[in-house]
Amino acid sequence: MFKEDIKPLASNTIEVTMPLGLYTSCDVSAPCGLCSVDGIIGLLDVPDTFPDPDRMKAGLI
Repeated sequence: MFKEDIKPLASNTIEVTMPLGLYTSCDVSAPCGLCSVDGIIGLLDVPDTFPDPDRMKAGLI
């Protein structure tokens, strides 16, 4: 869930596509999980899994 509405981009803004798992901070509670094309990353419903380095492969949260 995003806590703030996404505001329209200003004309002097550059938009960049970033992989889903490259977040640097998060506030997670169960039910939760990360998934890549290879399978589940870490453990399901365990928020402590979210700092796992494999999060960079995540395609689904």
